[in-house]
Amino acid sequence: MIKISDRLMVMAILVGNLKTVADIGTDHGFLPIYLNQLEERKKIILTDISEKSLNKSKENVYFHLKNRDAVFDFRVGDGLDVLEENEVEAVCIGGMGGFLIATILAENFEIAHSLKRIILQPRNGQGKLRWWLENSGFKITANKVVMEGKVPCEIILAEQDVNCKIDKPANLENYNRLTEKEKLKYYFRKEMMYHNGTSGFHLAISNLYKDVLIYKNLKKAKERNLEKEQIQLYKIDYYKKLIKEFIDSIKVE
Repeated sequence: MIKISDRLMVMAILVGNLKTVADIGTDHGFLPIYLNQLEERKKIILTDISEKSLNKSKENVYFHLKNRDAVFDFRVGDGLDVLEENEVEAVCIGGMGGFLIATILAENFEIAHSLKRIILQPRNGQGKLRWWLENSGFKITANKVVMEGKVPCEIILAEQDVNCKIDKPANLENYNRLTEKEKLKYYFRKEMMYHNGTSGFHLAISNLYKDVLIYKNLKKAKERNLEKEQIQLYKIDYYKKLIKEFIDSIKVE
């Protein structure tokens, strides 16, 4: 088996036993290689906007796998543009910002809604991505947190919400109209600590620490912005409350 990072391993696990998968922005191609080693697949599409990167992934596939010609399909292209509707059951998109990932899905909305599973690993903008998904006819069925060195990485599993009839994607500009308090439930969710062990707890502590630093810097500013300070205090209290609840839930017999 090829050795991959815990981040990629969790993404592979979330694909499950689905037989047709596309890895968007595949880069080195390690995730598709591991997916095929983990379980036999019918089709794995590797895409990248860079032909050079795609050639690199092709070299890795040919190095690590023998039975590859009938399974692997390499395509140069942008986002989901290279896919047809109902061509694959799952799509993996990782290593990009949440805004870019949402834009990729929005630009090929029909293809996105034909998928059984969408596995996403945003490097930033996680809150904006969650908001877009839940306002564009998708439901988030898992929020995973995995450590990559000392950095907590978030992985989102989304599926089509069959009970929600939406025929067009949400406008990302509307997210910016939310108050900071309204955005908090998209930044971080309580279950992320309970379902991810120390990784979820680490993320909560990390977010709390960042917000405390921002608050301290706001207080040191020559021109105080009381509104921003109050927002930071609200965010600090939000994380402190979640962390306390999580610690109190740990029973020692």
